[in-house]
Amino acid sequence: MKRLIPPDLQDLSRWPSVDPNALEGQRQKDLLSRIEALRLYAAGTALSKVEEVTGVPRMQIYRLVRRCIEPHADGRIRGFRALIPFAKSKTYQRTAAVAPTSRTQHSGSSGAMTALLQRHDSLSALLRFQISKHAVYIGARNQLCGLHDVHRKFIQACRELELTAKDYPLSQERFGIRSLATAIRSLVTQNFAAAARSAGAQRVSPAWADWPKNTMTVAQKPFDIVEFDGHKIDLRLRVRFEDAAGLVEDILIDRVWLLVVIDVYSRAILGWNVVLSAEYNRHDVIRTIQQALMPQRKSTRLSIAGLAYNPSGGFVGEVLPFLDGACWEHFRLDNARANLATDTLNLLSSVVGCVIEAGPVREPTERPFVERFFGTLESTLFHRLQGTTGANPQDIRRRLMNPKGRESLPITFDELAELTQVCIANYNGTPHDGIGARTPLEFLTRTIEFHRDTIRVLSGPFRRQLCILQPSQTRTVMGNLQRGVRPYINLYGVRYSSRLLQQATDLLGKPLRLYIDPQDLTVVQAYLPSGAEFGPLNAARPWQRTPHSVRLRQEIQRLRRQRKLHFNEGDDPVQAYQEYKRRAPSKRAERTPHHTAQASRALQARQSSPSAEQTQAIQEAAPAVLPLAKPRPLALIGKGQVMKGAIP
Repeated sequence: MKRLIPPDLQDLSRWPSVDPNALEGQRQKDLLSRIEALRLYAAGTALSKVEEVTGVPRMQIYRLVRRCIEPHADGRIRGFRALIPFAKSKTYQRTAAVAPTSRTQHSGSSGAMTALLQRHDSLSALLRFQISKHAVYIGARNQLCGLHDVHRKFIQACRELELTAKDYPLSQERFGIRSLATAIRSLVTQNFAAAARSAGAQRVSPAWADWPKNTMTVAQKPFDIVEFDGHKIDLRLRVRFEDAAGLVEDILIDRVWLLVVIDVYSRAILGWNVVLSAEYNRHDVIRTIQQALMPQRKSTRLSIAGLAYNPSGGFVGEVLPFLDGACWEHFRLDNARANLATDTLNLLSSVVGCVIEAGPVREPTERPFVERFFGTLESTLFHRLQGTTGANPQDIRRRLMNPKGRESLPITFDELAELTQVCIANYNGTPHDGIGARTPLEFLTRTIEFHRDTIRVLSGPFRRQLCILQPSQTRTVMGNLQRGVRPYINLYGVRYSSRLLQQATDLLGKPLRLYIDPQDLTVVQAYLPSGAEFGPLNAARPWQRTPHSVRLRQEIQRLRRQRKLHFNEGDDPVQAYQEYKRRAPSKRAERTPHHTAQASRALQARQSSPSAEQTQAIQEAAPAVLPLAKPRPLALIGKGQVMKGAIP
């Protein structure tokens, strides 16, 4: 009796159900009779008895059982949904020929377009290609834009398939344009994400997660889970710099990034980094992690008049000094390219010893705490400054705070960083509803005593040598004894050496591991292949004069290769680049405003740098040899990628 129902489907309680109250009259009675007949059949009741009790004929019971176990479009079986009277069991398939139409005869072509697309895959591929190219899309008023152009290409493709005037759609008066519109709408709306992007949506909300493995891990203690993300500040500003001659220069900047590491349990901000670049890279990510591991303190002097810290504001290491260099257990970030550099993830998991959880990009709900902080910082600081772009193009603050069009607030980069620092310190001292209306610092102070023994903290000397968090680069020691060329290494197109390396003849042709500071390439730290420290190496003239970043050197080298920038050993490359930008046409200078701003800031910072004797003494100081934190295995998360331990 149960041979029509597979063994894994005999539990009717797991079948998709129906609501009989949605039907009325005879349809409701027929539905209830069919449901009862199916239950009796599954229970092993004789068919004659089932037919007598329910009134459902024996042959109809067999047909209904086969319908119930058929697959549905949602991935399950049809179940009791197949018992609804007059419910369609399959889509309409046209078999009759399509008669030609005229101005007075328009009907009789139902299902013809679907049959045409099924016979000719090239026509269906053409429509999908036009949809992907955004040649046809659903407009704001739900109208189909670009239909006539696509219809013209569709008819041309039909003729190339040797369809004649007697064949559909060439036999129709309007060549099947209305049926084509219906087919295009059906293709566009097959997938919600594709339909939303076709309608012009800038962002599509993530799909619903029904499985328990996709649920977000909850932080159980301080430093259990931290979230990292980058946010483009909603601000168009002019960064103001002053050169050595006292001349003031304003540079228009339209992209400034803020990178933040936040503790999920206490909502305290552990580290941040303001990046003056069109896009942030892996070096900026590592620098933000370094800031989270370094002691953070309030500035003793603020340059902006009236700017002050709140009495309850501050930083974690300032209130709880024993948490300086505290390591976290889980590190959440998105799948942005800058976040997933292999060497960066390797160092993060091996040195910090944390689980790396990489989630999808542009889904704020996957990292809600850091995204909420960005919204708070925008509303309390950046949206209140002149030149703000607002939360969206229709934001009224865009006009209220920028009455003169593109005029922006002249502000130095140091002032922008100072404003950000004060606001972050005040945020740490502001009551938060998510932690019982306590401030993050107060909540952390009250809860850390219960988990103090479980917090892993890097040693003091190791925190002073955080440069090894940056990815290492291996370079071969060059030189030539016959020509008298002393040993050196080449990095980013510049020679590096030192007094110790110039005497190390035994290292010729052997590799050295180099660690760099991406913000200052004038000095790099060198280590032998065995792991022993070799010492600092200085850049050759003229690159040792002004500290400069990796981005700035690459830009200068690019212009030099194109023979657009010229300098010799007696010139400062950074200053030569700045002079080149001043002489360049305004449109050309606007293409790389961030590089120009970095050059101006580097020259300005050189004026307050220590003397050569102090720098040499610092470089010759022998750093301590430090142990690495133990790597930890990584748990599986619902979305994105998971990196386990150190990458070999």
